[in-house]
Amino acid sequence: MKKIVLFFVFVTLAFASQAQTADEIVEKYFKAIGGAEKWKKLESQSATGYVVVQGMNIPFKMMQARPNLMYSEGEFQGNKFIESFDGTVAWMQNPFAGAAKPTKKDAEETKEAAKENFEDDFIDYKTKGHTIELDPKQEEMDGVKCYKITMKRKQGDEKIYFLDAENYVTVCMRTTAQSGPMKGQASETYLSDYKDVDGLLIPHTMETKVGGQTVMTLKMEKVELNSPTFDKKIFSFPE
Repeated sequence: MKKIVLFFVFVTLAFASQAQTADEIVEKYFKAIGGAEKWKKLESQSATGYVVVQGMNIPFKMMQARPNLMYSEGEFQGNKFIESFDGTVAWMQNPFAGAAKPTKKDAEETKEAAKENFEDDFIDYKTKGHTIELDPKQEEMDGVKCYKITMKRKQGDEKIYFLDAENYVTVCMRTTAQSGPMKGQASETYLSDYKDVDGLLIPHTMETKVGGQTVMTLKMEKVELNSPTFDKKIFSFPE
């Protein structure tokens, strides 16, 4: 009986140690990117730059705000592309997808858009109902040794974060599409070209791969935080 009790004690301590180690890494992650308290004060973010798709550079602008507002816009061959969510309605404009005018997305896509919060998922993750688990083995991503942390979110989906084992910034995020034409497919977004913006470390290059192949690279040339000229009306569906 004594051996059995000791066995369960060791198992319990092992799980506790792993959870504590994961929290320690997350703490170092926030310290590396500017501090959790500074990120909590962030209300909005806007960016301009270009997206590289099949060798073509497409100018874009993007805006995000609390709690989960999102707007992105690009232009190609005189056609405007828009993806937006105003907190209630998810909508798009894509002439090449049969939506030459602003069109509301279906219920499934709207539900998925509502899951994505402006605030970093690691901030107060326990309060949000998420759990995290640290893989005991480091994994190499794009030539960089990383800590692998799996986050199971309250919304039911899962995100895998790969944090640089040396400087603790995010090297890659792995997700699985829950809706749309890529539903069920896993994708990896590699983050690089980190720059200091008002005391916060923000990646300016994001490369998305599916099946190991690059499908899109986003390069931000200018990033603004808490802009006083930010107009939240842009998120709303044009009636």
